[in-house]
Amino acid sequence: MELHTIEIGLPGQLLHQDYKKFGQLATNSWLQHLWEFCDDSNFQLTSTTPQLYLARDRDEFLMTAFASHGYQDSQLTLLNLCRLSCHALRLSDISTGNGRRILPRSWQGYPTDSSGCEFEWPYHGRPSNTAWDLWQLALRNCFLTIETAQQILRQPLGSWTNSTPPNWHWFYSPSQDRVYHHLPDDSRYDTYSALPNQRRLRSPKYFPTTTTSSMPLDAECTTTTEHSNFVWCHGSTISSYAIRPILSIKDIIHDNDKWAIRTLHCPENGSTVAQAIIRGNAIAVCDGSYKDHFGTAAFVLQNGNNKTSRILGAHVTPGHPDDINPYRSELGGILAIVIVTEAIATFHDINEGTIEIGCDCQSGLIAVFEHVYDTPKQPHHDIIHEIRRKLADSRLTWKFRHVDGHQDKHISYHLLDVWGQLNVEMDSLAKVYWNDTKPSVPPFYPPSSYGWSIWVGARKLASWDRQSLYNHAQSMPILEHWSKRRNIPHHLIHSIDWEACYKTTRLDSLPLDS
Repeated sequence: MELHTIEIGLPGQLLHQDYKKFGQLATNSWLQHLWEFCDDSNFQLTSTTPQLYLARDRDEFLMTAFASHGYQDSQLTLLNLCRLSCHALRLSDISTGNGRRILPRSWQGYPTDSSGCEFEWPYHGRPSNTAWDLWQLALRNCFLTIETAQQILRQPLGSWTNSTPPNWHWFYSPSQDRVYHHLPDDSRYDTYSALPNQRRLRSPKYFPTTTTSSMPLDAECTTTTEHSNFVWCHGSTISSYAIRPILSIKDIIHDNDKWAIRTLHCPENGSTVAQAIIRGNAIAVCDGSYKDHFGTAAFVLQNGNNKTSRILGAHVTPGHPDDINPYRSELGGILAIVIVTEAIATFHDINEGTIEIGCDCQSGLIAVFEHVYDTPKQPHHDIIHEIRRKLADSRLTWKFRHVDGHQDKHISYHLLDVWGQLNVEMDSLAKVYWNDTKPSVPPFYPPSSYGWSIWVGARKLASWDRQSLYNHAQSMPILEHWSKRRNIPHHLIHSIDWEACYKTTRLDSLPLDS
């Protein structure tokens, strides 16, 4: 998947791209055939493979720009071969450090040591001269000014927006007016300085002077053209990248998991619960609420019987309304506890500890903690798999217990043990949260952090259903056939709820022997 992503050179999920436009760029493989099938059947397979990103302000992906300017079919294939030969994904990969011009070597069709240095590139033979003529024409049409003598960008690139790649070699210090070359596999830098009284050129010459073990703090990424005894420096640009400070538990939690803490009260960033985890006294309880195809869950983490500085949270259960049920809401509560607990362990640097989860959904506890493995065919596999993978990666010891639900119906609340009391509290909180959110929260589908997920249109599937997928895949050509045969307009035949029709005919059908 990683190689295909680089080979195509497009942002976003590979299998979500328009196969009819970009499919010919991929090497003939099972993944290419899967992509074609998904495109024909309106399936989307979403993977957790890292996606490509832009490196600078006003940056662009080359293949996206070429396609938007009308290049297609064989021309797009030739341009892609040239791009791969230059080790380039983005305009920034073939531009000077100051973001104003195309690098001379990239213009001539050769990779530089700064182009695509974050990735390992597959070997490709050098394209033909015809391909390189097309490459220069396309770059001029898409990015350059009408001045033919120089390769000046119409829209100069801005500051760098990501961290400096580990394999970036060349840096320029404005305060020292020096160029620094980071030696591969070494912590030293070769230093280059300009000659005194030298006439300043667009790309000044810098000559080797000494070696140092560090660079000035203002050193910026630059690009150069190397010669035998000097380098031309193509300027530099500041970086706007800054490491996001971690100030709270919420800063630890990945964006994919933010839905689980839609409402979170976490006093002192969970320090009391963190100490309880270390001592082995931490407990957590969750409960769900479900009605009218809408679900919520509430959860609590605290230090044993002590409710001081405990953590409370609630969220809406993700998924399609047809998938939402009490079981899924309970699983969502368990997942939220795991997400918050792991964030606490990371924030407070806990390497070992223990926490015990209580839940009144025994089948959910068994699926998460007792089954040897999970299978995509089991109901709500998306949530179960997410929980099990997070537990597998956890440094903590996890215990669990089944708590009888609604014990307050038969026993006074004050006579219940802490587990029963917390279950009653979470049940009430989940119901209150259901009333607060039902009118305003539409169905949503958080991305998976592990493995692949299947989408049919805008709906993410909660588990593997071969028959439903088969029916969906075959429905497109069948509808096209009957649309033509019966002269039914395309928009009308696709507006019919065929699933509802099928269910109705099944209910109304007479026995065969009647």
